[in-house]
This record gives sequence, C-alpha cells and structure tokens, in this order.
Amino acid sequence: MSIARQHAEWLSLLEISGPFLNMPVLMEAFPQGLEARDAERAGELRAAYEEWADNQGGLQPDPSIHTARVRYVLENALDLVRCCPLRRFRLRLVPQRSTGLPR
Repeated sequence: MSIARQHAEWLSLLEISGPFLNMPVLMEAFPQGLEARDAERAGELRAAYEEWADNQGGLQPDPSIHTARVRYVLENALDLVRCCPLRRFRLRLVPQRSTGLPR
C-alpha cells in the first residue's frame, strides 16, 4: 500500500474539522508512512478496553480498574513512559457522586 493511500485510509477514520490534519500535513510529518499495525498489541488493547467497559457498565464501577485502564493506555498504547515517566504524575480519581431526585 502506498504511503498516500495509507494516510488517506487513516484520515477516513477521523472526523476532521479545520486545516490542521490533512494529507499534506501527514505527508510532511510522516513521509515514511505510519507504523504497521501490531495485531497482538491491538488484541491486548481491545481486551483491556472490554474489561474496563464491562466494569464501568455495572452498578458499582471499580475505580482501580479505571485507574489501571488509564495507566495501561498511557504506558502501553501511547508509549508515554519513554518520554515522560509516570512516576512524576499521580492519577487521581474523583469519586462519582450519586444525586437522587427529591421526593
């Protein structure tokens, strides 16, 4: 697949508004093309998402699963550990509060 076709396919997956993400920008930023999709990594990311989604859809979502999901995406999917170690950041979750309707 040509690099231009790869960029066009990727752009077709996005809702684009504005001049900042278009074919000329991608060709300049990624002249060698995008990284190949890693099927194993994609499967792991999908499984982690499904675990998180199942938990969040329940009556009492577990905040530790949410925190683990955020950490997994930052460390594994986005590879942010290399550029900015997460040790410097603390993930803080705001507990969900339920507000009932007055009777």
